[in-house]
Amino acid sequence: MAFTHTWNSRSSIGKANITLLTTVLLVEDNELFRRLLSSLLQNAPDIQTVGRLSDGLEAVAQAKELQPDLILLDIGLPGINGLEAARRIRQVCPNTKILFVTQEASGDLVQEAFTIGASGYVVKTDAGSELLEAIGTVLRGERFLSRTVAREAGTLSSPKENGIRSQIQRTTFEVPRLHEAVFYSDSVSFISTIAHFVRSAINAGDAAVIAVTKAHEEMLLQRLQCDGIDIATVTQEGRMVCLDPTEVLSTFMVNGLPDRNRFMKAIKDVIMTAATTLNADHNCIAVCGECASILLSQGNGRGAIRIEQLWNELAAQYRIHGLCGYSLGNFRNEVSSHVYESISAEHSAVYSR
Repeated sequence: MAFTHTWNSRSSIGKANITLLTTVLLVEDNELFRRLLSSLLQNAPDIQTVGRLSDGLEAVAQAKELQPDLILLDIGLPGINGLEAARRIRQVCPNTKILFVTQEASGDLVQEAFTIGASGYVVKTDAGSELLEAIGTVLRGERFLSRTVAREAGTLSSPKENGIRSQIQRTTFEVPRLHEAVFYSDSVSFISTIAHFVRSAINAGDAAVIAVTKAHEEMLLQRLQCDGIDIATVTQEGRMVCLDPTEVLSTFMVNGLPDRNRFMKAIKDVIMTAATTLNADHNCIAVCGECASILLSQGNGRGAIRIEQLWNELAAQYRIHGLCGYSLGNFRNEVSSHVYESISAEHSAVYSR
């Protein structure tokens, strides 16, 4: 059975010629992305969402009870991951089709997903334009492969080897590191800098994720409104997302330091959610934040440096442009001077305001 590759983002579930309601179980542990998927499903009149879950074990139990026509399944789930959940679901729901919707684009994972018995694989950055097409495709009994995986694959074929098995050879590609820092003397200069940063991204058709203190957020939104940005519209579109940096830190800090796996999952989820709002001509996410600065203000210079190191690791994989804000008031002694140098070294560019 051949994979279907379609780049038409305007397609609808109606093309699958479905006359009865299709029951769908949605399994996604990121609340923002779960809401986005739910919103996309609401645009399909033939779809009935019978459950919205965030745990792999719960997904297996609900699948067995509800016997849905289709399950939209993430890979990075608590309890058991999506791949293991899919294995178990295949045993208790042999007639249910599984469509993975995940941030993972690894060829090995894609191959494993189809080997387990998945009918489709959509990368989260493509979900906004591809989800309904993917659903229609798998419900017709065909397989669907996300354009991101197809684009990164060196070869795509599906020879028979104990059934149909996808063989994917990934190609390597370079992503420029755009990870900048601004060291500011007062809030007014900081807001001026990040307002320009966010405004440029929005006006270019890209998305912006903002994680600054509440006081700075209020100042920033007021400045952007004065600069002609329609805050309500870009927020509703999902192209501008404001997060509480303290809450963001709580998702990945363990014993005073960022846990790598938690950090990668938390930040990737945010990036992928923002990326789904972009069209094919725009693929950059602008991220500005004060998470590391908050740790530094608490005397946790080691944690701040580690966040910047992890951010560089992430920036090597995705088209993101990061801008980190630091108050110069946090660098007043010999120890903080060393931290300043270490933090500066982790950035592709450093500015003082």
